[in-house]
Amino acid sequence: MLPVFSSATTNVTNCGTLGISGETYVLQNNTISNNTCFTIIGQNIKFDLNGKKITITGYQASAIVITGGFSVEIYNGKIYLEDKTISNSQANVGGIQVLGLSAQTILTVHDMYISGRAWLVNFNSGTLNFYNNVLYPVKYSRNPYAMRIVNAIGGTIRGNIINGLNCRGILIENSKNFVIANNYADCSESAIPGIDGTGPHTLRIRETSPTNGGNFTIYGNTFIGKALAGSGATSFEGAFIGSWPALIYGNTFSGTSQIIGIDGAAMALEGDLTDSRIYNNRFISNINSLRVGYINAGEKFGYFDSNAMVKDTSFPQTYHSIMTDKFGQRFEENNTFLNTSYLNGAQKSDILM
Repeated sequence: MLPVFSSATTNVTNCGTLGISGETYVLQNNTISNNTCFTIIGQNIKFDLNGKKITITGYQASAIVITGGFSVEIYNGKIYLEDKTISNSQANVGGIQVLGLSAQTILTVHDMYISGRAWLVNFNSGTLNFYNNVLYPVKYSRNPYAMRIVNAIGGTIRGNIINGLNCRGILIENSKNFVIANNYADCSESAIPGIDGTGPHTLRIRETSPTNGGNFTIYGNTFIGKALAGSGATSFEGAFIGSWPALIYGNTFSGTSQIIGIDGAAMALEGDLTDSRIYNNRFISNINSLRVGYINAGEKFGYFDSNAMVKDTSFPQTYHSIMTDKFGQRFEENNTFLNTSYLNGAQKSDILM
């Protein structure tokens, strides 16, 4: 027998636990807390922030933590994480935290503004639907992305804006079955590279298992990474162990650096991309429009066609429209996009294989 939930509305004025299954909680006023403010433990809960703001001032505290429940919706409000919320070595806090729940977990977040120095959204397990939000990450200092998604089984990331200085965008690890569409992300790095020595990434997808990832559809996005100092910028980086089926089309990826000799790319890929289809995108860079590496023997790049390799001339660099490793000849043979009509200012002679 399916559980029966209430459908009542409860007004909320202070931080606390939201635990009545089926309830809609409505925030009535701005709240400030030195500790984690709201904990959600019930099922089928809606949390309407009602245009109000949650401010977290405490060290390593979160605004909303979800520790139970298989369907939670959070919407219509603001979250601010002050600079002292997170230390340089600790990133396990955030604006909205979902950690270690089951694959049945479904989190929907929409029409939110979240700003601060931490994971603004930290999601682990289940399905995430994230749309029409604005994320403003600031002073990442030593690592956190605006969004971190781990071990998810699916979802959508649609129509969001990520914009910040010293920021990173979206990190997705060991997850599958995602649609990423019509987002705008612009991250710059002005001083300190991340904890792993790299600069801003606006979208980074990493898979460490040959079975846990894939089935991504990515279209209509604009992802911009700018390295103003420190390490190079990469707009979209993908690193995969097993076959990574993906459909990537109609996007603009831009990765630039004003520092001579800094590495980076509009798109950087490594792994088995035999089942991927990448077409009708614009790759803008003053370094590498596309960088492909570490393709194992016997693997192929897949379908890659009608993409524009655009040479950015804002800052002087040694530019390559394509930089690839010793398997680059196979890459060239299996694709037809090298026709100069698609190079948009780059030359075929810029290709380094």
